[in-house]
Amino acid sequence: MAAMRRASCAISATFSKFFQLHITTGHTFSPVVTNMTTDKYFKYVLLKEKNMLLTMEHAAQEENRLFPNPERIDKVEESMKNLEDVVKERNRAYWLLETGETGERPSSLIEDELGREVHKMFDEHPVPMDHESEDTISKWQDVRNFQRLMKEKEFLEKRRALRRVRSHVCKLLRRFPDVDMEKLQQQYPEVDVQALRKRKDSRGHHDKNLS
Repeated sequence: MAAMRRASCAISATFSKFFQLHITTGHTFSPVVTNMTTDKYFKYVLLKEKNMLLTMEHAAQEENRLFPNPERIDKVEESMKNLEDVVKERNRAYWLLETGETGERPSSLIEDELGREVHKMFDEHPVPMDHESEDTISKWQDVRNFQRLMKEKEFLEKRRALRRVRSHVCKLLRRFPDVDMEKLQQQYPEVDVQALRKRKDSRGHHDKNLS
């Protein structure tokens, strides 16, 4: 009888817990929290979770098994990026209010050793740039050849893209002869729609072709 009474009490407690209206749960992340709380989320929750998932993924690869739900790593990285963006936004607003500047390290587009424009953060140099040696890598023959080939590749890509746009516009003119020419020109400003209208590729099986 005592065992049956304990079992009935356990079942009733389980049912009461299952059907209760309010269940205490943890709150989701909100930008309203302080920077200290955000730092704790980043260090002790997300970073720990990412390290655990990476360890589990490595162990699964060592045992030649599939890592279950690999998208969890992407979700953790996205959450870490969101937290970092919130912290940067708050720091930027604070420094703008206090000093009128963002407080971030300045950056700009510069030309690297291979002649490409890259976005780089400013840092300290042991020697001022105007005192550096003129014998730089940009004067090498290999780098000049690389720059020439890079420009040639960019030119060919632009020409192929323009050719694809022209072909697409000709197909539209061939299929829809009553299309609005002004709107078509606004949508594709890189080509001359009126000139393409006179091409043979724009002629369709209708009597609205231009001679």
